[in-house]
Amino acid sequence: MRIQPECLICMFTARAREVFQTIEERERQVEVVFKLMKKMIDGVRMNMLGPKLGGILFKIVRTESGVDDPYYNFKIESNKLAERTLARMLREDTTVHRLLTWVTVANTIDPGPIEHKENVIKWSSIIDSTPLKGDVEYALSLIEKSRKILYLCDNSGEFIFDAYFILQLMKSGKEIICAVKAEPFQNDVTIRDVESIKIAENLKIISTGNSYAGVILEESSSPLLKALTESDLVIAKGMGNFESITEYINNGLWNHTTIFLLVVKCTPISKYVGYPVGSAICKVFP
Repeated sequence: MRIQPECLICMFTARAREVFQTIEERERQVEVVFKLMKKMIDGVRMNMLGPKLGGILFKIVRTESGVDDPYYNFKIESNKLAERTLARMLREDTTVHRLLTWVTVANTIDPGPIEHKENVIKWSSIIDSTPLKGDVEYALSLIEKSRKILYLCDNSGEFIFDAYFILQLMKSGKEIICAVKAEPFQNDVTIRDVESIKIAENLKIISTGNSYAGVILEESSSPLLKALTESDLVIAKGMGNFESITEYINNGLWNHTTIFLLVVKCTPISKYVGYPVGSAICKVFP
């Protein structure tokens, strides 16, 4: 999907907030905010995809502030809470359907969208009580029959549930490649982050090749493009991947069977998918 007016407000608000959190001097704040405004206008004029523009703006914040990973502490705390929550939930029997719900609801941890008020503590209590809506049964049948899966990850914290889900699927003989960001973008999990996550030790991890919010084919790593070509199924987490991939679909540039798993966090996405903000949804293409 293309950038909507609300996307620009959301994107700029998030980046400006990060400037105020990472840069103390008032004059420097104004200077960097102005630079962000100019780059955002340029991106819109170039008809740039939202996930790419968001990544470019975030890199400006990182470069200008000297803080390479502004959400580092947030990611660490999210992972710790996710590990505790998962351990508690695994005391009961699990099914693939239940795991699919968990990994989707876990996508709620996101400090970016202004319409979405993430609450880490609340998340840990609602993850097993929030229904998964959409093409759930179809998605489960695709997962069951697929042998090679490319799994596009999104947020830290959420990744703990992703990793457990992937490990369970691997037990049935599936070959799964897990793609994470090459560099920091908000609280998204990166190739460096997974090095310190114990549950990820036995996963096959590759980098997307960039720090964009969603897949940008023309700037993706060779391993990602190879995995995309060889996989029977793609599982794409989060709104960033949804925004970029649906635009490729709309332009006939994506013919891979794809399961989108996300929590709806803004009005443009809500209108596009037909579910209210706050819904945990599963959409399948084609």
